[in-house]
Amino acid sequence: MSTNAKIKTDFGTYAFGASGLYGTSGDYNHGGAGLTLQKFFGDEFRASIFANYFFKQNNASFIEFGTDFNYVFPLTPKLGIYPVLGLGYSIMKLNNVIEKPAGVDILPDDYTDDSEGNLNFDLGAGCEYYFTPSFKGFAEAKYRYVKNYDRTLFQVGVAYVW
Repeated sequence: MSTNAKIKTDFGTYAFGASGLYGTSGDYNHGGAGLTLQKFFGDEFRASIFANYFFKQNNASFIEFGTDFNYVFPLTPKLGIYPVLGLGYSIMKLNNVIEKPAGVDILPDDYTDDSEGNLNFDLGAGCEYYFTPSFKGFAEAKYRYVKNYDRTLFQVGVAYVW
């Protein structure tokens, strides 16, 4: 790693981005889309807020929002890597769940919708590349712990920096 490498951002810089996501676990595998707003605190440290939606598959969909924190280690003036540490809230929505009363056959009216919300914790790593001073691409891999359905997330996106 070069000691002269530095990704230069001015204090107070923001970034707004969109991304594609893929979440996988033993029970759920979903593609999704997300939006992120970042606030830079100097050249290395940043905080971001995010909102993600994972598309319905196998009668389950997810909505997640929260905040992540990063500390960038520049490898070149345009490329950096960073750890991800975050906290958020995940809502799993289940459609057409079967509720079977004891001793009764399943009827069409026994199907219902259900949802469950829980805190989540993120731990992962990412990289970013500045195509121009105001446009960057990024990729992240995170382990997201959520009660009852923790999983691994992969995210690729672009962001406008101002």
